[in-house]
Amino acid sequence: MKLMDHVCDSLIIRHGAIAAKRKIRELDKITDFECTKENIQTGYIASMTTIPYRMELSYYSAASILMQRRRPEKILIVLDEARKEQYTFSDKFNRLFKAGVEILYRKDLRCHTKYYYAITEYPDHSVITFDDDCIYDDKLFTKLIEGHKKYPDAVIAMRCRAVRRKEDGTYDDYNNWPKCSGKYSTQPRPDIIATGVGGVLYPPHIFDEETFNINRIMELSLGQDDIWLYFMERRNNILVYRPKGKSQMYVDVPDTQAISLQSDNVQHNRNDESIRRLADCYKLK
Repeated sequence: MKLMDHVCDSLIIRHGAIAAKRKIRELDKITDFECTKENIQTGYIASMTTIPYRMELSYYSAASILMQRRRPEKILIVLDEARKEQYTFSDKFNRLFKAGVEILYRKDLRCHTKYYYAITEYPDHSVITFDDDCIYDDKLFTKLIEGHKKYPDAVIAMRCRAVRRKEDGTYDDYNNWPKCSGKYSTQPRPDIIATGVGGVLYPPHIFDEETFNINRIMELSLGQDDIWLYFMERRNNILVYRPKGKSQMYVDVPDTQAISLQSDNVQHNRNDESIRRLADCYKLK
């Protein structure tokens, strides 16, 4: 079945969103993203990662970032250097490369690859992470950047969960952490966790060296980047701000969920295991 057929089927079954189908077609028709360079915001870098299986479909995620009303200075796609020969790029990727999208090959850190190299290699920039299986609304970066200008020392995220604790003060199960609504939008908070799928902005110079300790990442939270960064934020007294408004993503790009880290974490309670390890290690109860 053709890619567009997969897209349409996914939209009808999961969303029934006519607007989403129109967005896919719009992105397919664009042959030159150069026109959006006039909206470049200096000091901001966008970063994503993907695996060989999803490389072709990740095109739409990157294309939607190029079409943002406020476009980042640079867009990175960070790939596993050990599997370099497995990544293939169709001709349409030339449209992205021409517009300034860059490919980096680095050591695979699973989900942490998305933010790790962008932050460490561009320490003076704000880094905005996005996922390879979503098509983003063109106002996403505007909301994140405006939130950053309002609270320059906070992590800005369009999707968050409220951190819940039990009566004894220990962390409740992750599945009991509710999604944040508009009531969390008034100011930055210490008790919410940014979830990366909606887009997250990390200001420069907010994390300490421990945040980038690869051995600790692999030992404590290799498959849970959101949770790792939450605990690093708590250690560094970093707050999280969720701007007002909805986090609109047109659709999860179809076929990308065949390998779903999020589902694996939830179904097998790996989020809770990581929370316990991190809380014990860093004495954050």
